Amino acid sequence: LVHVFSPYHARSEKTFKPLGEDQWVMLVSASMTRDAHNYKRQQERAQGEVKGFDRVVLVCAILQVDAEVLNKILNQYCDQVVVLPRSTADVYPNLKPLPFIQDIIQAGRYAMREEQEYYLMVTNADICPTGSLYSFAWEQLGTLQANAISINRMTVPHFEEPINAKAVTSTKHKVATRIMFQARGAVKNGNWHMHPGHDCFIFHSEFLNVISLGEQFLGFPRWGGHLDFMLRVMATNYKNIHSNTYGTFHLGDERAWEPEDLHNPKVDMSFWKSYDLSELQYLVFCPLAGAPPQDPQTLQNVINCGKIFHPRTSPDGRFVPEFVQPGYEDLFLNNPGWLVYSEDGFPTAHIPGMAKTFSALTPGLRQGWLQRWGP
Repeated sequence: LVHVFSPYHARSEKTFKPLGEDQWVMLVSASMTRDAHNYKRQQERAQGEVKGFDRVVLVCAILQVDAEVLNKILNQYCDQVVVLPRSTADVYPNLKPLPFIQDIIQAGRYAMREEQEYYLMVTNADICPTGSLYSFAWEQLGTLQANAISINRMTVPHFEEPINAKAVTSTKHKVATRIMFQARGAVKNGNWHMHPGHDCFIFHSEFLNVISLGEQFLGFPRWGGHLDFMLRVMATNYKNIHSNTYGTFHLGDERAWEPEDLHNPKVDMSFWKSYDLSELQYLVFCPLAGAPPQDPQTLQNVINCGKIFHPRTSPDGRFVPEFVQPGYEDLFLNNPGWLVYSEDGFPTAHIPGMAKTFSALTPGLRQGWLQRWGP
């Protein structure tokens, strides 16, 4: 299993410089869980019976702008540190630098030879593994006979420990370790609650050739929901597993991604007018977009979502979304009908049990946004 994530320089951090508390706790938790998993597999190999991934490899995929600050710290936790070839700022001058998800996935693939069979796990950099995450993922993939799954995180209290802003790395490691054990104790004692977001995905290596996430990037909504839906359409026996004590956890639940009330005078939508209308039109094709983006980053992610759900024509004349890679069109055309294109090529989501939720997410709704806020 290759577990890839993208740590970043938390420039506003006052104490746990340069990563921030959440990321440091995640690195401690992931590296400790990896070491325990790999040691157990080594013991099992000696006895002739391996019950899980042969080994876990941690890959940290970072932006060039953060490399000098983060490299030395990350090398203490990650098996490989890979510098990503670009950021959103290289492609979109109006955005701050953020990593593209497809580039992060590719960084994880670099850790393995092409001829090897493996699984790839992608998480956010502040999503902490429990001690049993890697074993749990293996069991679920086997039980479901799936080539992809996702696991929703638990939310635990945000624990704080006193630390001097000038503390050395070893001290920060010790404090992060204490916080990690407090969080795991909260999980054990039932002091956690469920979270609906998607931020931990596991794929079989062969499935990585089936879809592309295009220019979706981390840090802003709703890349996880888009990917979850793509997997429902394309993966074999895919399941989104709800929050549980074997999966992952996050410290606190600030929900910074939730949109503001549009009647709030502080919400300024004038940035929409800086976009070319031909570019904005793509957001109409993003089938899960249910609220107008209130910042340039989220708007760009919705536009990029629309680009990968935009249809192309298959050899037999039917519509296929751009995220489906060449050669896998039939896999999409034989899907259960959860993504349906109208005669004029607009996609609609149809997920069993969620029909009411998605019935209002129509192309007309998003066309209305263009008329109200577009150029």
